[in-house]
Amino acid sequence: MIKNGENGFAYIKCDIDDICRKIIELFNDKEKMKSVQKQAYYTISNEWNAKVAAERLIKLSNAILNGEQSPDLFEDGI
Repeated sequence: MIKNGENGFAYIKCDIDDICRKIIELFNDKEKMKSVQKQAYYTISNEWNAKVAAERLIKLSNAILNGEQSPDLFEDGI
């Protein structure tokens, strides 16, 4: 769901210095900050929401009930 540097930031471990650097970078680059905000909003609004999750659950449930191979529901980690 999170595309590092595109619609948010991912951290393998909680490194406060790294987190602070990324926050400062965003504050210093307003265009980058706006871009990340817009992409994050788009991801939540269009790719990862209750409607999409329900549709995926139905597809998965139907596949299981019909003894079919699980459908590919999570392209690009979503």
